[in-house]
Amino acid sequence: MARILIIEPEKRIRDMYEDLTISAGFDVISVEKTKDALSFIYKEHPSVIIISGENHEIVDLIKTVRSVKDLKVATIPIIVILEDITNNSKVYLEAGANKCLTKFPESGGRLVEEIRKVSVQGLLKTP
Repeated sequence: MARILIIEPEKRIRDMYEDLTISAGFDVISVEKTKDALSFIYKEHPSVIIISGENHEIVDLIKTVRSVKDLKVATIPIIVILEDITNNSKVYLEAGANKCLTKFPESGGRLVEEIRKVSVQGLLKTP
């Protein structure tokens, strides 16, 4: 089963993402802050990272993950959730994100779809 790490500062939104991905059959861990996520990423190697929050924190986390020498970590697919996809998506994609989506609820159905697309590409196993 694919393990998903959700990083979302708003509890209400984090809970919605968690419910959505669990009901889709994924094993889910969620945290509020990027700094709390790094130790989990290094130890547990989640199948995919879903992140939302402060712009600089997101970019820093993406760059940190992509620069790790351990390929199990450096190649983890990262989906960034944004308030407005048109404004900043290029910054995150250039930093190494795999995909940018609009913030929940608009991206709710698409989130599971995008996780599954990553699995079809051979980057993780579907649940």
